[in-house]
Amino acid sequence: MKPNYLDPTILDPQLYVDPSHSPVELDLDNRSSTLLGSSASRSSGDVQSTNTLPDWYSLFASLPKLEDFNNLIDEVKQTLQTELFDLRQSLTSLKTRVQTSEIQHTETSQNVAMQQQSSHIIDMQHQLENIENRQHRNNIRVMGIEWVKGQEDDALFNLILGHPSSKPIAIDRSHRDFHLYPPLLPFQEI
Repeated sequence: MKPNYLDPTILDPQLYVDPSHSPVELDLDNRSSTLLGSSASRSSGDVQSTNTLPDWYSLFASLPKLEDFNNLIDEVKQTLQTELFDLRQSLTSLKTRVQTSEIQHTETSQNVAMQQQSSHIIDMQHQLENIENRQHRNNIRVMGIEWVKGQEDDALFNLILGHPSSKPIAIDRSHRDFHLYPPLLPFQEI
């Protein structure tokens, strides 16, 4: 901590002049001082000194010098530079955090849009399946015919339809019919 040069208590007690004393007059030519209103005359060159002031050179030497002010300015500059550097680092980290937040916000909004689109696609698939199922209502279901198409199937359907047995028949097989159905009543079977 730097001393306060304006504080009179830190001065040398021999150099300290109490302000409660009467005013003094300084004779710079003789480097001495006398009380105002004393009987001594300045023109006579005979200077009497009843109250001697401290040596002004030592007082001025105790005052802060240009080097002290330069050191103080350097310290203030260094402190300001350090604080500016810290502030720049804080701003850089804040900028990085804001950019990261913006990227996350963009990704989140894109993910939400993708989820909405995928749910819309799933809804459309369900609607398509429903429409296809409604179209298949006119189709017949024949129990006991294998999934793999064979000669017996063609012959059976040609016999039912009254066609010659060698005529090929295009049979589309439903591959959605994997689950078991409840037993049909005797009059529902074909």
